[in-house]
Amino acid sequence: VAAECGLTANDELYQALRPHSTNEGALDQASLVRGEATFPQVREGGFALVRIGDAIAGRNIHAALYDAIRIAMGEF
Repeated sequence: VAAECGLTANDELYQALRPHSTNEGALDQASLVRGEATFPQVREGGFALVRIGDAIAGRNIHAALYDAIRIAMGEF
């Protein structure tokens, strides 16, 4: 699901889920740029969490979709 909601970053859900994720919301940015998105493993089980699109900064929907594609094609 992608929603375009304005120009201000909205990361409330990300911040609420961060303590429950296996990577505490962290992503190796260098690996993302290389197309090998990796998540530092902080704890076992659960889920990996990443901010994309407007959760990072006020951006357009194309940027959010591009982020999602790069992360989905990376190695988890």
